[in-house]
Amino acid sequence: MGDIAKDDQVSDQTLQLIARRAVAIERRLRGEPPDLTDPIERVKEHCHRVGATSVRYKWVPHGYYDTPLEERAKELGSEPGQLCKTMIMENKAFDENDPTIERFYLVVVQYAARLSSQKISAAVMRMMKHSSRGRCNLQVSPEEAVLALRPSFLWMGAGHPLLKLGVSTEDLVKKLGATVADISVPRDGPGAADDDEGTYD
Repeated sequence: MGDIAKDDQVSDQTLQLIARRAVAIERRLRGEPPDLTDPIERVKEHCHRVGATSVRYKWVPHGYYDTPLEERAKELGSEPGQLCKTMIMENKAFDENDPTIERFYLVVVQYAARLSSQKISAAVMRMMKHSSRGRCNLQVSPEEAVLALRPSFLWMGAGHPLLKLGVSTEDLVKKLGATVADISVPRDGPGAADDDEGTYD
Protein backbone atom coordinates (compact mmCIF):
# COMPACT_ATOMS: atom_id res chain seq x y z
CA MET A 1 0.00 0.00 0.00
CA GLY A 2 2.86 2.34 0.86
CA ASP A 3 4.51 1.78 -2.55
CA ILE A 4 1.22 2.49 -4.36
CA ALA A 5 0.78 5.76 -2.45
CA LYS A 6 4.37 6.75 -3.25
CA ASP A 7 3.89 5.96 -6.96
CA ASP A 8 0.70 8.06 -7.01
CA GLN A 9 2.57 10.95 -5.39
CA VAL A 10 5.37 10.72 -7.97
CA SER A 11 2.80 10.63 -10.79
CA ASP A 12 1.04 13.73 -9.42
CA GLN A 13 4.35 15.58 -9.15
CA THR A 14 5.25 14.60 -12.72
CA LEU A 15 1.90 15.78 -14.08
CA GLN A 16 2.19 19.09 -12.23
CA LEU A 17 5.69 19.57 -13.61
CA ILE A 18 4.58 18.79 -17.17
CA ALA A 19 1.73 21.28 -16.83
CA ARG A 20 4.10 24.00 -15.59
CA ARG A 21 6.54 23.34 -18.43
CA ALA A 22 3.69 23.46 -20.98
CA VAL A 23 2.55 26.85 -19.66
CA ALA A 24 6.13 28.18 -19.83
CA ILE A 25 6.53 26.99 -23.44
CA GLU A 26 3.20 28.55 -24.45
CA ARG A 27 4.27 31.89 -22.95
CA ARG A 28 7.53 31.81 -24.92
CA LEU A 29 5.74 30.94 -28.16
CA ARG A 30 3.39 33.89 -27.64
CA GLY A 31 6.36 36.17 -27.01
CA GLU A 32 5.30 36.82 -23.43
CA PRO A 33 7.81 37.37 -20.62
CA PRO A 34 8.47 34.42 -18.30
CA ASP A 35 6.31 33.90 -15.23
CA LEU A 36 8.74 34.98 -12.53
CA THR A 37 6.54 33.51 -9.79
CA ASP A 38 7.85 30.16 -11.06
CA PRO A 39 11.23 29.52 -9.37
CA ILE A 40 12.58 27.66 -12.41
CA GLU A 41 11.73 30.56 -14.71
CA ARG A 42 13.36 33.02 -12.28
CA VAL A 43 16.58 31.02 -12.37
CA LYS A 44 16.58 30.83 -16.17
CA GLU A 45 15.68 34.49 -16.65
CA HIS A 46 18.44 35.66 -14.31
CA CYS A 47 21.12 33.46 -15.91
CA HIS A 48 20.08 34.71 -19.35
CA ARG A 49 20.00 38.36 -18.25
CA VAL A 50 23.53 38.32 -16.80
CA GLY A 51 24.94 36.50 -19.82
CA ALA A 52 25.98 33.24 -18.14
CA THR A 53 26.41 31.44 -21.46
CA SER A 54 27.90 28.26 -20.00
CA VAL A 55 24.68 27.37 -18.15
CA ARG A 56 23.11 24.00 -18.91
CA TYR A 57 19.97 22.42 -17.45
CA LYS A 58 19.27 18.74 -16.91
CA TRP A 59 16.29 16.96 -15.42
CA VAL A 60 17.20 13.97 -13.28
CA PRO A 61 14.96 10.94 -12.58
CA HIS A 62 12.87 10.36 -9.47
CA GLY A 63 14.96 8.53 -6.89
CA TYR A 64 18.04 10.55 -7.88
CA TYR A 65 18.81 11.43 -4.25
CA ASP A 66 18.46 7.81 -3.17
CA THR A 67 21.51 6.84 -5.24
CA PRO A 68 25.19 7.17 -4.21
CA LEU A 69 27.03 10.36 -5.11
CA GLU A 70 29.04 8.52 -7.78
CA GLU A 71 25.84 7.42 -9.55
CA ARG A 72 24.42 10.93 -9.43
CA ALA A 73 27.63 12.23 -11.00
CA LYS A 74 27.30 9.69 -13.83
CA GLU A 75 23.71 10.83 -14.42
CA LEU A 76 25.06 14.35 -15.02
CA GLY A 77 28.11 13.21 -16.97
CA SER A 78 30.44 14.66 -14.37
CA GLU A 79 32.75 13.82 -11.48
CA PRO A 80 31.54 13.67 -7.84
CA GLY A 81 33.60 16.77 -6.99
CA GLN A 82 31.55 18.81 -9.47
CA LEU A 83 28.27 18.19 -7.63
CA CYS A 84 27.23 20.95 -5.26
CA LYS A 85 24.30 21.75 -3.03
CA THR A 86 22.82 25.17 -2.46
CA MET A 87 21.29 26.44 0.74
CA ILE A 88 19.87 29.73 1.94
CA MET A 89 21.29 30.90 5.25
CA GLU A 90 19.80 33.68 7.33
CA ASN A 91 21.87 36.14 9.31
CA LYS A 92 20.04 36.26 12.63
CA ALA A 93 22.05 39.37 13.54
CA PHE A 94 20.65 41.29 10.54
CA ASP A 95 20.16 45.00 11.17
CA GLU A 96 18.23 46.91 8.51
CA ASN A 97 19.93 50.12 9.63
CA ASP A 98 23.37 48.75 8.72
CA PRO A 99 23.86 48.86 4.90
CA THR A 100 26.92 46.60 5.08
CA ILE A 101 24.87 43.62 6.24
CA GLU A 102 22.65 41.30 4.20
CA ARG A 103 19.91 39.20 5.77
CA PHE A 104 20.11 36.18 3.46
CA TYR A 105 23.02 34.45 1.74
CA LEU A 106 22.82 31.76 -0.93
CA VAL A 107 25.63 29.32 -0.20
CA VAL A 108 27.02 26.77 -2.68
CA VAL A 109 29.17 23.96 -1.29
CA GLN A 110 30.49 20.73 -2.77
CA TYR A 111 28.85 17.50 -1.60
CA ALA A 112 32.36 16.22 -0.92
CA ALA A 113 32.66 18.73 1.95
CA ARG A 114 30.70 19.97 4.93
CA LEU A 115 29.89 23.60 5.53
CA SER A 116 31.75 25.06 8.51
CA SER A 117 29.75 27.60 10.51
CA GLN A 118 32.96 29.27 11.71
CA LYS A 119 34.39 29.56 8.19
CA ILE A 120 31.19 30.84 6.59
CA SER A 121 30.81 33.48 9.33
CA ALA A 122 34.41 34.60 8.83
CA ALA A 123 33.94 34.78 5.04
CA VAL A 124 30.76 36.85 5.37
CA MET A 125 32.47 39.24 7.78
CA ARG A 126 35.28 39.75 5.24
CA MET A 127 32.66 40.47 2.54
CA MET A 128 30.95 42.97 4.83
CA LYS A 129 34.32 44.43 5.87
CA HIS A 130 32.97 44.17 9.39
CA SER A 131 35.05 43.45 12.46
CA SER A 132 32.24 42.72 14.91
CA ARG A 133 31.30 39.04 15.21
CA GLY A 134 28.02 40.16 16.74
CA ARG A 135 26.95 41.33 13.29
CA CYS A 136 27.10 37.82 11.81
CA ASN A 137 25.11 34.85 13.10
CA LEU A 138 24.37 32.52 10.19
CA GLN A 139 22.06 29.55 10.72
CA VAL A 140 20.30 26.72 8.89
CA SER A 141 34.13 23.81 -1.00
CA PRO A 142 37.24 25.15 -0.04
CA GLU A 143 38.23 28.10 -2.25
CA GLU A 144 41.02 26.18 -3.94
CA ALA A 145 38.83 23.14 -4.62
CA VAL A 146 36.11 25.07 -6.45
CA LEU A 147 38.42 27.16 -8.63
CA ALA A 148 40.65 24.16 -9.36
CA LEU A 149 37.84 21.95 -10.67
CA ARG A 150 38.80 20.20 -13.92
CA PRO A 151 36.72 20.51 -15.94
CA SER A 152 35.93 23.91 -14.41
CA PHE A 153 32.20 23.21 -14.34
CA LEU A 154 29.83 22.40 -11.46
CA TRP A 155 26.22 21.30 -10.95
CA MET A 156 23.68 22.58 -8.41
CA GLY A 157 19.93 23.02 -7.90
CA ALA A 158 17.84 25.12 -10.29
CA GLY A 159 14.52 25.82 -8.57
CA HIS A 160 13.16 22.26 -8.50
CA PRO A 161 14.48 19.13 -6.72
CA LEU A 162 14.86 17.27 -10.03
CA LEU A 163 16.26 20.10 -12.15
CA LYS A 164 20.02 20.66 -12.09
CA LEU A 165 21.90 23.73 -13.29
CA GLY A 166 25.39 23.31 -14.64
CA VAL A 167 27.63 26.35 -14.92
CA SER A 168 31.31 27.10 -15.42
CA THR A 169 33.19 28.41 -12.40
CA GLU A 170 34.10 31.49 -14.48
CA ASP A 171 30.44 32.36 -15.15
CA LEU A 172 29.53 31.58 -11.54
CA VAL A 173 31.96 34.23 -10.34
CA LYS A 174 32.02 36.81 -13.15
CA LYS A 175 28.40 36.67 -14.39
CA LEU A 176 26.41 35.43 -11.38
CA GLY A 177 28.47 37.44 -8.88
CA ALA A 178 29.46 34.59 -6.58
CA THR A 179 32.10 35.22 -3.92
CA VAL A 180 34.46 32.24 -3.62
CA ALA A 181 35.67 31.59 -0.08
CA ASP A 182 37.02 28.80 2.10
CA ILE A 183 33.82 27.85 3.99
CA SER A 184 33.96 24.05 4.28
CA VAL A 185 35.88 21.13 5.69
CA PRO A 186 36.52 17.76 3.99
CA ARG A 187 34.17 14.91 4.85
CA ASP A 188 37.14 12.58 5.26
CA GLY A 189 40.89 12.49 4.79
CA PRO A 190 43.43 15.15 5.89
CA GLY A 191 41.80 18.16 7.50
CA ALA A 192 38.47 16.43 8.14
CA ALA A 193 36.51 17.58 11.16
CA ASP A 194 36.84 15.35 14.24
CA ASP A 195 33.13 15.77 15.00
CA ASP A 196 30.00 17.42 13.65
CA GLU A 197 30.13 20.50 15.91
CA GLY A 198 30.02 23.65 13.83
CA THR A 199 29.41 21.84 10.52
CA TYR A 200 26.37 21.40 8.32
CA ASP A 201 25.66 18.36 6.13
